[in-house]
Amino acid sequence: TPPSGPHERVLELIYTGEGGLTPDLPRIVAALGPSTRLLQGGLERIQGHPLGRLLLAIAGDAPAVDTTRFTQGPRPIAHAIEVLGHVPVHSQLVPPRAVHSC
Repeated sequence: TPPSGPHERVLELIYTGEGGLTPDLPRIVAALGPSTRLLQGGLERIQGHPLGRLLLAIAGDAPAVDTTRFTQGPRPIAHAIEVLGHVPVHSQLVPPRAVHSC
């Protein structure tokens, strides 16, 4: 269940190394929306093929992710996509306190 107030959805894009599919961040952002943020990437190349996952955040009010559309067909963005959950968005970040030397 999404939290009340502003939030983001956390997605996991999975790459299995099959079919020559490689992560293409501009295409991913075009598919998921301009608010897409990369949270973490864990990809490695095994025999020249990317294997691993990307964790992304998208706007919580974005339309539901059509995993079939984005994982099958002529231009998939990942081999599999899972919605991992929701996180609140803090609209104002508090800057760190200045350290004064005496």
